[in-house]
Amino acid sequence: ELILLDIKEDLNKLGIVHDNFVSEKELSTEKKVNQIKEKLLKKDLVYFGFQEPPKGISAENWVKKKQLIFKSKKINDDSDRALIKPNGELTYFMSDIIYHVEKLKKEFDILINIWGIDHSGYVSRLKNAVDVIKNRDFDFRIKLTALVNLIKNKKSLKMSKREGVYVTLREVIKEVGKDSLRFMMISRSSDKIIDFDFDLIKQKTK
Repeated sequence: ELILLDIKEDLNKLGIVHDNFVSEKELSTEKKVNQIKEKLLKKDLVYFGFQEPPKGISAENWVKKKQLIFKSKKINDDSDRALIKPNGELTYFMSDIIYHVEKLKKEFDILINIWGIDHSGYVSRLKNAVDVIKNRDFDFRIKLTALVNLIKNKKSLKMSKREGVYVTLREVIKEVGKDSLRFMMISRSSDKIIDFDFDLIKQKTK
């Protein structure tokens, strides 16, 4: 809750207001999970079984545990994907399916997702999954945005989650201001890496 308030505060400073925030926890109720499970079982799109070992882990070191698995190979994926883990937790894939089923209930003609480019390998998997469970036609688009490269004193600022080294959006707004930041983000193509040069932005030139 605190982190979400933080995010909203930063977005407000940028002049960005969302009409609606959706809680994954509230969406993924036992009732909704069971409804999706039943729907997928009826369509013969899931089974209770064992997943193949992840890449880089040998079969001898892989502990097999029964779980609910989506027949992703049916929709041109390279392997079947887990939906519910052996401990009962939902995978990201299952959460995303539930989220999109709920979106479909709102009966919009166009559904648009905006993801970071690092999720590009997941696009066809989700699109194909939504395609086989949909109950009506609609236009489903997934837009990928490139990462932002922060530059200061002609040097790229290297960020690392592991080392706890990062620059917050709040810090950038404080240094360059809302308008400069918004202009830099919309004047570049979102599918190419954006070089965000602090020194260039702060120059008082055309």
